[in-house]
Amino acid sequence: MNWAIKNKIVDITAKILVEMPVRRSPPRERWVTKDEARRLIESATAHHIKMFLRIGFATGHRSKAILDLKWDQVNFETRKIDFGEGWGNKRRALVAINESLLPHLKEAHSNRCCQYVIEYGGHHITDVRTGIRAACKRAGIDTITPHVMRHSAATWMAESGVPIEDACTFLAMTPTTFRKVYAKHNPDYLSEAAGALDI
Repeated sequence: MNWAIKNKIVDITAKILVEMPVRRSPPRERWVTKDEARRLIESATAHHIKMFLRIGFATGHRSKAILDLKWDQVNFETRKIDFGEGWGNKRRALVAINESLLPHLKEAHSNRCCQYVIEYGGHHITDVRTGIRAACKRAGIDTITPHVMRHSAATWMAESGVPIEDACTFLAMTPTTFRKVYAKHNPDYLSEAAGALDI
């Protein structure tokens, strides 16, 4: 509102009624299967888009954290990626590098042209949405945003029965959010509680 008043879009003398609290939008349900993720990676023609997708699906981290990632944050000896400090509620974490990501990270490291993991022509990349849209089109998948990789990773963890504490630590997510949005994908979630009520 301050911006609108400053730019003379809204008259400062107008009576404006805003009901509080503003209703939050429902959590997004869109996620992709592992098969769709593999097709999407294969359909990406640019190396930096492939790398972004691989890291996104393998770590479940946000787009900004992946695009900000530098090689000195990747430790091949301990097989860990330290995404560093987040800000506000945009948490980041130290994550393990899985078997499917490791060889691609090593190859990218040996061919690196700058300090950033996601690069193109030796330059830091700050936006991958166009490349992802093109990969979706080639793969025959409805267009996704980069954040869908995070939703997908959390969903896969829930489906696999990863303990909530472990999933939340890996994804830098609160247990409340995980339970509210993703736990329902675990076929055994709350089954023990239901079993206690057998009569």
